[in-house]
Amino acid sequence: MAADPQSMRRRAVYASLMGQLDEASIMQVLGQLGQSLRSDQASDVIRFVDTLSGPFGLDTAQCKRLYADIYKRLREPEASLPPDPMPAAAPRFAPAPSYPAPAPAYVPQPAYGAAPPGYMPAPPGYMPAPPGYMPQGYPAPHELQPTVNPVAAALAAANAAMPQVQPAAPVAPAPTPAVDLGSLPVDPPLVFGAVMRRVVAEVAEFHPEAIEELRKDSLKQLEMSRAPQHAREAFRDAWSRARQHNWQIRASHTDLAELIRVTYLALVEAFGRAGADQILQRALQLAENLAEARLFSPRRLLAAM
Repeated sequence: MAADPQSMRRRAVYASLMGQLDEASIMQVLGQLGQSLRSDQASDVIRFVDTLSGPFGLDTAQCKRLYADIYKRLREPEASLPPDPMPAAAPRFAPAPSYPAPAPAYVPQPAYGAAPPGYMPAPPGYMPAPPGYMPQGYPAPHELQPTVNPVAAALAAANAAMPQVQPAAPVAPAPTPAVDLGSLPVDPPLVFGAVMRRVVAEVAEFHPEAIEELRKDSLKQLEMSRAPQHAREAFRDAWSRARQHNWQIRASHTDLAELIRVTYLALVEAFGRAGADQILQRALQLAENLAEARLFSPRRLLAAM
């Protein structure tokens, strides 16, 4: 029988927090674990540890150790974890007993007696009335004449006289003109590269467990983006060696802004909106120190946001 995932998270967190917090504080954290740690993904582990830093005074180094320790213990065999300090409690109320459904109410049936004395069946020679027979004294039915709408009749005649027009053949859309990458300005790719290198470096340094998840989320968002094919291919190639790539993707500033939007959405998935804003703002501020930023402001990369 597979272990309860929530119980496994409590056991992993309990093992990681021993020596970091006192027993009462640990039990307080575990009591709210169902709302603060809902999966084993690195992004959820990071958000959970970040919620502990303020109330319990954990510094950056302690948080970084907790990220790695909890993430590792969540993937260890069950036998290596301590027992669950908060086993599931018994239900407060016993289930209501089941009773058989009541029998349907009796509905009395009408009683039919024998035919009364003097009742006689129809005589053998009785025949039904012939079709069209009307009792004497009733007026003869008159035939209803169809009502002719003169406007509708005129429209029908006009439509019949008009020649039939054949539908036009579908016209194939014009092919998208190829982009001359050599004619694009060089400043936007240089600024974009500086922003992306800073984003990747910060996540890799402070949240190494989340870098792979950020890559997957970025590529998932890329498939739903408006970026052209050549920009998508370059973006995928950059993520295949994210820490070594210069990220200077040759594309228009509009397409690069779309790739920044893709990256921001992936950051939101991993760190929440507040964390994503902070990471991106720090990267933009660093890029503003470039000489190329005088000709192309890094803030223009936010055009698609």
